[in-house]
Amino acid sequence: MNLKAWQGNSYNPGKVGCRRLFTPRGFTLIETIIFIVLVGFFLWAFVAPFSTSVQRMEKPEIVAGAMFLAKEKLEQLQPTTYSAVQDETRAPLGGDYAAFERQVTVTLVDSNLSSSATDQGYKKVTVTVFHPQLPAAGLVVETLYTDFAD
Repeated sequence: MNLKAWQGNSYNPGKVGCRRLFTPRGFTLIETIIFIVLVGFFLWAFVAPFSTSVQRMEKPEIVAGAMFLAKEKLEQLQPTTYSAVQDETRAPLGGDYAAFERQVTVTLVDSNLSSSATDQGYKKVTVTVFHPQLPAAGLVVETLYTDFAD
């Protein structure tokens, strides 16, 4: 068998068939646009969650502030006599907490904590703190007052 004749007739894709793929012509406009779109999409996919987390970074601080304000109000009501515990309308707070609003709701309940039309010696006191970044219902803290006096 003549080896040189056989080698000369073989197809060599590195020299002939793939020549168009590896020519140093540069990128076409379509390839550049596709590249920019893909890079933009991947950047958006990585930056969007980061920016959302930065925006929500204040929320734990707001919840802690609202909890502090609710507990503060309950502590203010603690030395109050049973009969003096009354509803307070929703009102804005001042100072460092100007963005917050607080409301106190007093409900008569029975020994099973069900609403009652008559005073049976139990009052459920609900303190609700509102802030624009909290849910519309606000942060709610409840406690029970009993009439052990007399």
